[in-house]
Amino acid sequence: MSETSWTCTRTFTTGNGEIKEIVQERNTTPRVQGLVTTVARDNSKGKDGSITGFYLQGYEGTPTLETDGPAVGTCPADPSGFVYDENAQTTELGGGFEVTYDGTNWHSIG
Repeated sequence: MSETSWTCTRTFTTGNGEIKEIVQERNTTPRVQGLVTTVARDNSKGKDGSITGFYLQGYEGTPTLETDGPAVGTCPADPSGFVYDENAQTTELGGGFEVTYDGTNWHSIG
């Protein structure tokens, strides 16, 4: 997955003739969401006797890809005066895995 960042700039003249710029940073971040339905415990134990892992054996439905943020290259709606700076940059992100035991409290484990 990847994250894309870009800026939009608004240039204006103040009442005393001074030229000012406002730069707004924008980005989008994708995420894949799915529901694991079957988990089996890994029977190996850590040095302290704790469980060291789980085997994920299935999921429900098809994982979905969602994007948080505005469409790439867009600026605040007209007539805001912001103009896209033609500088979108994409950064590759690592994966991650979160689990919940109650459907509300999520914990990152990867």
